[in-house]
Amino acid sequence: MAPVRSTVWGFLERNRPRLRHNARLAMPYRTLDGFGDAKRAALLAEAEATRLALGAVSLSDADDGRDRSQP
Repeated sequence: MAPVRSTVWGFLERNRPRLRHNARLAMPYRTLDGFGDAKRAALLAEAEATRLALGAVSLSDADDGRDRSQP
């Protein structure tokens, strides 16, 4: 799968608590939920690998409990 596409799925999954009630995102979330466990895990792993290759901080390293939605 194209790296950009996997990063979109990764973004949706990481931000699900904030975005799941947005009516405009109902169809992408239904599509993501329809993927099998193995495909979903592969997509999310590819998304994280792409983020790291682009210089992002690892999500496991950045998870310090802070709410990053506010500056």
